[in-house]
Amino acid sequence: MKMFTMVLAVLGLVAMNMTGCGEKGSPLESAAPKKSPQMIALPGPVALNKIIPVSRLIKADSGGTVTLSYDNGQVQKHFTIDASLVFAPHAVDRDVVVTMSLDDSLLVLNFNPAMAFNIPAELQVKASGLSLSATAASAGYKLFWYDPLTSTWVEMPAQSITVAPAAGSLECINGRIPHFSQYGFGRIFDIIIDSLHILPPAAHH
Repeated sequence: MKMFTMVLAVLGLVAMNMTGCGEKGSPLESAAPKKSPQMIALPGPVALNKIIPVSRLIKADSGGTVTLSYDNGQVQKHFTIDASLVFAPHAVDRDVVVTMSLDDSLLVLNFNPAMAFNIPAELQVKASGLSLSATAASAGYKLFWYDPLTSTWVEMPAQSITVAPAAGSLECINGRIPHFSQYGFGRIFDIIIDSLHILPPAAHH
């Protein structure tokens, strides 16, 4: 009887050690806070002026610049944006027509065709008329690209991103664009619920 009791005690200790030291933690341990961005929304109802994509031929030997300027034409919720994507010489292997468009609901730029670059392109953006959080510092706003494989926004580096909440303005200098996707601006906040995701902008055809 004593031997049986000792065996039960040993088995209990082994089970406790396996639970505490296993590679897989408990559900509470796996639900560690993650960082996810709240993307900046464009102001107002449907814009009076249609958002028109712009295209430009980028040459392999000399590079080039794609520029988009947009004004929504509204009075009360006036929004403007000037964006340019600069390619250095030899950033692409062949001459290619690059298209840039603005999402109709988020401060997100769409780039086509799908491709990666030998040298990252540099994104310059100036936007005004945005609804920005007055409590968020400039350091809280980042450049992100949307990864369709994981359905998440991934932070990308930029030389500087400056916001003025009172004026509703944002300026990005030399945002790093190593490949084409959707790139946008948002503010980071922490979430605990593992299944919470920020929805991507609607696809445009």
